[in-house]
Amino acid sequence: MATNLGNAEEWISKLLVDLVHQADRMLVLVSGQMVDESLYQLLDKFLIPKRSKDTDILKDSRVLGTFSARINISYQLGLISKDFARDLDILRKMRNECAHSIDDMSLNNEALAKQTKEIYAHVPKSITAGITVLMKKHQLDEKSTRAQFMGSVFRILMNIEEKIENIQMLPAPETERF
Repeated sequence: MATNLGNAEEWISKLLVDLVHQADRMLVLVSGQMVDESLYQLLDKFLIPKRSKDTDILKDSRVLGTFSARINISYQLGLISKDFARDLDILRKMRNECAHSIDDMSLNNEALAKQTKEIYAHVPKSITAGITVLMKKHQLDEKSTRAQFMGSVFRILMNIEEKIENIQMLPAPETERF
């Protein structure tokens, strides 16, 4: 994902339009990666600068290189609420199911539909209205699980982008005096 682009709402909307006709599995996989990358950006902006490019603890092979670890540390640092962390965990589980299952992964299957409903419960009316317009524009069912999933992802990304715009970096520690 690109760096913060000024008008996050427009940028995220364009990404969702690109995804609207993708298969459900691809929609979940790409959306999960977008959210994971947004958490990376949030943490990267919050943490003090790296000592060197080799010390990036957020990289894939490092201690905070997984979606799960980024969710947990974001919560424990107070960057996201417990409820928001729960929604991110649900999205992470959905992404993992789609990535590791050879079964047909549709948002209408029982497990994914239930998980979508759980995260959709926190989507405000202003976002559902926008998703309704998007789905109608592409002649898709605005009340579908797919529409609910897209609305949920939009809400999650907007929440993280707002945090990225408003976050203050941790202060660098002073030099120790022995």
